[in-house]
Amino acid sequence: SLDRCGVEMNFSVALWFYRIAWEPAILFFRCAAFLKLFPRWRLAERLGENWPGTSSHPTLWLHAASLGECKGLWSLAQTLDDLPMSFVFTTNTDAGLKLLSEKIIASQNASRYQAVLAPPDHPRWIRRFMRHFNVSGLILFEVELWPHFILTVRGAEKPVFWISARLTPKAKKRYSAFPGATRKLLESMEWIQTQSKEETEILIKWGAQNISTGIDWRGLHYLNHLGQHDALSWEERNGVAFTSLHSDEISSVMAAIESVRVKFPVFIFPRKLEELSCFDKAFLKLGFRRHSVDPNHSLLIIDSFGRVPEYLGRCHVAVIGGSFVPRGGHNLWEPLLAETSLVMGPHNSNQTYLVNRLKENALLKITGSSLSPETLGKSAIDPGPACRSFVASEKERFRENAAVLKERLGTYF
Repeated sequence: SLDRCGVEMNFSVALWFYRIAWEPAILFFRCAAFLKLFPRWRLAERLGENWPGTSSHPTLWLHAASLGECKGLWSLAQTLDDLPMSFVFTTNTDAGLKLLSEKIIASQNASRYQAVLAPPDHPRWIRRFMRHFNVSGLILFEVELWPHFILTVRGAEKPVFWISARLTPKAKKRYSAFPGATRKLLESMEWIQTQSKEETEILIKWGAQNISTGIDWRGLHYLNHLGQHDALSWEERNGVAFTSLHSDEISSVMAAIESVRVKFPVFIFPRKLEELSCFDKAFLKLGFRRHSVDPNHSLLIIDSFGRVPEYLGRCHVAVIGGSFVPRGGHNLWEPLLAETSLVMGPHNSNQTYLVNRLKENALLKITGSSLSPETLGKSAIDPGPACRSFVASEKERFRENAAVLKERLGTYF
């Protein structure tokens, strides 16, 4: 059936309610943009004000949620650079847009790229976006399934791809709660490439048809941009790094830190600098100092950004924050490329692909919700050779998956 905006939609109560709910939302957005309300939302830009100039070339639309995903999205686009197309990126956040804009400015082919905040998930605005940028296909990245993005592009007989697809615990609950809508969206995809076999199997049960297991494209960003920073040899390394630690994880790692601080230097990297007072309260009494006060101390709370690689090169083990509470775990690539031993808590849904691959290669220890000091000792075996071999194999997997994607896109561009 066709809704009144001409978008093809098989009957689904959930999609019907979703479609209707957007009407008052759009009216509100237009009024708020006209009155210049809620400036942080940048509604006028999302509704098409000051979009960059139109493109005369076929354009691939690539969409990602926020900053972390945009890093992977940019690296994905670079692997497609030799195809005869232009690219328009959309994201939901200012931070993601800032990153993409900076990448475009620094690119040798800047004229082929444009980046804007994502339009509302409403058929009229998506069709307007498609006409303006001459969109000939859409790539959704990781967790972003916007129903009208998918259905409107498919209604215009353009392909939709879901690349580096992953399912967070919240996404699994949401999509399984609306089986009819989920099936319709999955059946509309030209191709889905997931990060794990588990996700592939789940999506097939939900109705996905043209699907295969691939890789986590976000990793290519780190392989392209990270490396060792004056790293010590394994014999010289002696330290424990806690990267991207949240304040509500302190209780899970406190006993381990109290134990190992008398044996090794310990470097704690808070995930959020606004939580520094919580770290001060917990660790200053144990002899820790802030980096800004005493940078040469052996027990440090690192209170500035950008120093993780510097300290990882001194450490024999890195503990990954965001994994001792249900946040899914944070960056594993930095310590992997620094060739340290890796330790992670039980919550690692953000990086299912990399976690599974590292476990297969015996490069990662998964602990319980409370960190044991025994997991932080120094291995007698240098993990460096195994890390380098793993990275080389991942680079080859990226090349193989890029070739498959380019072959599929070549049918349309």
